[in-house]
Amino acid sequence: MLDLAGVSGASRTDVFAVGYRNGGSGILHYDGSSWSPMTSGTTSALYGVWGTSGTDVFVVGDGGTILHSDGTTWTAMTSGTSAYLRGVWGTSPMDVFAVGASGTIVHYDGTRWTPMTSGTTQVLRGVWGSSRTDVYAVGDNGTVLHYDGATWTATPLEGGTPAVTGAWGASGAAVFVAIPGWNQVRRFDGSTWSTDALGLSVGWLWGVAANDVYGLVNDGSIVRYNGTSWSGVVGGLGGDLRGMGGTSDGDVFVAGIN
Repeated sequence: MLDLAGVSGASRTDVFAVGYRNGGSGILHYDGSSWSPMTSGTTSALYGVWGTSGTDVFVVGDGGTILHSDGTTWTAMTSGTSAYLRGVWGTSPMDVFAVGASGTIVHYDGTRWTPMTSGTTQVLRGVWGSSRTDVYAVGDNGTVLHYDGATWTATPLEGGTPAVTGAWGASGAAVFVAIPGWNQVRRFDGSTWSTDALGLSVGWLWGVAANDVYGLVNDGSIVRYNGTSWSGVVGGLGGDLRGMGGTSDGDVFVAGIN
């Protein structure tokens, strides 16, 4: 059985989960009724998945691995890096960002992947944006980077340097980042960062809107933000939850390690 590290839903009948186990890797596909393994063509551990539809999906992993699916076949892409990659996100199939070890950020323009200058050597664990000129990458030692379409700039977090493991937003004026070591989620309203002290170690985020955001807790529970406060949704799921995605607040998937 795979240890799953990421999940992404293109639609209710097209959900993908990626992971690793015993030196190998795997990709699972959900068609609305059941999960089935897919032939990936790689044994590299896989950590992140993102796509715009069931026929245009990107997966990233160890050794600079990037795979692309046209809905039928997974094809290896030349990433331009050998660093392990943890997260992937884009605005379209012609504007995709992947992030990972040693401050690695690579960008896909629809033709090729090109390394970008991040200005950090920290491990980057997540990436999200509201547009091609408003992208956030987060990682170890309090790393929060912002891309304005030309340059990546560090956004120091007040109070220290914990690991920032997840990022998600509804717009450039509603950005959320997870800081599990401090039991916090921080929110950016377009001008100011504020802190939600949860008392829970939330490591991963996904949402539908600025007032409808979910967080995965390391004890196997899920919390939800309603625009004002966080509250528990479900508990006792068990395992080490590592990824979350979906298509609506009534169609959310979580993945983790057994």
